[in-house]
Amino acid sequence: MAHKMIRSSGRVIAKRYNKLLLLLNIPSVTMAGALTIISLLIIGKMDAPPELYRMFYGVLYVTLLYAFTVTAVVTAKMNRSLRGHGKYSYIEILGEQMVVSEYVSSARNEGELIDYKRIWVVSLADVEQVTCTERKIIIKTKARFIEDRADWLCYNDDGQGRAEFDHWYFNTGGKQVDSVEIRDNYFYAEAAARRIIFCSERQKVREMRREEFRRRMIEVAERNKSVKGRRRKKERVFRGYDIDRKF
Repeated sequence: MAHKMIRSSGRVIAKRYNKLLLLLNIPSVTMAGALTIISLLIIGKMDAPPELYRMFYGVLYVTLLYAFTVTAVVTAKMNRSLRGHGKYSYIEILGEQMVVSEYVSSARNEGELIDYKRIWVVSLADVEQVTCTERKIIIKTKARFIEDRADWLCYNDDGQGRAEFDHWYFNTGGKQVDSVEIRDNYFYAEAAARRIIFCSERQKVREMRREEFRRRMIEVAERNKSVKGRRRKKERVFRGYDIDRKF
């Protein structure tokens, strides 16, 4: 089975953060519009007292500070998320297995930035259903779930289509789950779902053929064993009566 890597889309992630930024800046935009109207219709046409000017500029300062803070925080979080998801969020089809990886967060420890991610190791033959909702991709299947430091969860293809981790514990460790749910950070989520289903069906057919071949080989071995047993019995009888024994 051909190797397939489906990576998350930075455009989808950036679009989500842009919507969040617009939503959080609605109060500042509304206040800025109100201050503009006050400035043009009220303050500019009347002899306003100094207290009104101070209040006006104070509200304007708070509005601008809020807008700047929100924009800076959301932008910093978006850049970190884009870096993390671009590196650690993907669906990798190895052959017999599929690895679903999702970036979780980043934190500094003694000055070092450490990334964390979660992964699911799935046997393609166990996939039952793949569903795309508005915000999630849900894969109904048995899987091993692991969440830890991203640099500890490195793995390679063992040549048989299975994931072999650098840390041997993760080859068998982890939590057993009945489904995989990841954030829809993919530009063509439906195409990814169809790909998973297609590879799963191919793996199921391959497993059925393998089991059928194993069953036939066992039957052949049993028949050969039975025939050899009968032949050995006849040879023993033949030898017992026809071999000349000289003393």
